[in-house]
Amino acid sequence: MLSIAVDNFSKRSDKLRFGHKKYTFKHICTYSKLKLNMLQNYHLLQYRANIPISQAHFIQKYLYNHEVDAITSLVSNLRSREGTIIGTEAQNGMSYRQSDIRWIEWNDENWWLYTKLTQKINEINGQLWNFDLFGINEYIQYTEFNGNNSSRGHYDWHIDVGNQGLESIRKLTVEIVLDSDYTGGDLSFLLGPTENRVRLEKGDLVVYPSFVLNKVYPVLSGIRRSIVCWISGPSFK
Repeated sequence: MLSIAVDNFSKRSDKLRFGHKKYTFKHICTYSKLKLNMLQNYHLLQYRANIPISQAHFIQKYLYNHEVDAITSLVSNLRSREGTIIGTEAQNGMSYRQSDIRWIEWNDENWWLYTKLTQKINEINGQLWNFDLFGINEYIQYTEFNGNNSSRGHYDWHIDVGNQGLESIRKLTVEIVLDSDYTGGDLSFLLGPTENRVRLEKGDLVVYPSFVLNKVYPVLSGIRRSIVCWISGPSFK
């Protein structure tokens, strides 16, 4: 079962929900390879490191309103593109992931954001996982899941670790939601048979191991805006 660590995070029933999900044979076949890789990583790390790898850590209102406004302002001039999935055809990718993304590069205007995230991530990592980390080696990703169109912005079950390049050395994933004016769009984690679902509000932060299965449920109305970054490190041993 996925354990949740919470910093001042509301446990109201509309915020954090636990439950069991039943899978059809087709569903199991679709994700069996992905889950097998996840379980292999889980057992390997549990055996060798004895660390609480299944925890997700939440901080309510981590970003102040003026910081959220600053991010919103800086991304307004960035080029938007469709979020994609490596190794999938465009049509199939759209059914699996529907989002628009922009990349926030490191520069004099937004260095504060990289610094703020790095400091907090190092603190949380020291408390929970003690992973050996390099730092934020990829640009921060700004993401929009639009619920005002027929495709309903979403991202089905996936892990954040890739097969090549910087994606292959991701160890922690960080997401901060930038608004609350949307319905649907819950973030969910799956480890074993238990699904853990949470709604994030404006300024809320979540950190979790990048190899944990996660999903963003379809946004039903409004636009779910967030930033995501990945913290990389040397291979697990």
